[in-house]
Amino acid sequence: MRGIGRGLAARTGSDQHGAAAIVVALSMTVLMGSAAIVLDAGDIWQQRRQLVGAVDAAALAAAADFAVDVDGCATTADSYVEANAPDVGSTDCVSTGIGSAGQVTVTAEVTVQHAIAQILGKESTLVDATTTAQWGPATSLTGLRPFALCEGAPAFQSWVASGFSTDQTFRIEYTKEQADACGGPAPGNWGLLDFDGGSNSNQDTKEWVEYGYPGEVDAPDWIDGDTGAFSQSLPISAVLNKVIHVPVFDDYNGAGGSNADFHVVGFVSLKIVDYKANGSESSRYLDVVFQTTVAAGKCCNGSTVDGGTRAVGLCAVENEGTCG
Repeated sequence: MRGIGRGLAARTGSDQHGAAAIVVALSMTVLMGSAAIVLDAGDIWQQRRQLVGAVDAAALAAAADFAVDVDGCATTADSYVEANAPDVGSTDCVSTGIGSAGQVTVTAEVTVQHAIAQILGKESTLVDATTTAQWGPATSLTGLRPFALCEGAPAFQSWVASGFSTDQTFRIEYTKEQADACGGPAPGNWGLLDFDGGSNSNQDTKEWVEYGYPGEVDAPDWIDGDTGAFSQSLPISAVLNKVIHVPVFDDYNGAGGSNADFHVVGFVSLKIVDYKANGSESSRYLDVVFQTTVAAGKCCNGSTVDGGTRAVGLCAVENEGTCG
């Protein structure tokens, strides 16, 4: 009986060791699977985050190209994706519209090779990302100079008639009759604007001429007129031959002096190449070369005049958002 008991005890111990081995093997499988999920999921998340940033940058850069009549899908989108996501597998770029307004969608994908999940038969995962950016006439800008331009002014109309030339010089007769073609005359006003509605400080106007107004100006909106003169006191020479942005108005409230308001409907980009801000009031002018540029601001509801000043912005990421 003792022999039989010893045999049974030996078998029982052996069975327990076998069961434990099975449990350990199953546990290792679960642990390896969990490790694969954690490590490989981390790789997927990191690659996807990098890819989203890459297509965001690519869509904005492509939109900025399209805004100035350059095909942003030709090389720009690819180069921005590759610069920000070196392992990208493929990039697709599709645009609608060109010139004054439109949208561009950039999609990219990358294959993420798994480090551990391969053991379980999962070699890789395909990750993709999509972003849409839009461009169009700016509906708000920062950094504006206070020289407002009447939309009906001969210089602006001649520029439009020229097909938005960027190499011709146009003369803006910057006098007290500047508002006449937009509902003027505006007694006591030259078409300079008081962006912050303050005390019409000449020091403010000087700073805005040289450095640009630091706040945001919307279009369309009514903006106070500034009774300060277009004169030699303004540091116009500081912005000669630099691209600056100025407001365009289409109407005036009929009041004079500090009660004058101008209806700003858009923005125009230009370089001042010459000027006269002294002598008789009727002989003062700005000689400008209009530009088509992308500026720091918002777009793109289509309610503003297209003065060549355009803005870009993201409007849909991963098909979430509204691109009007």
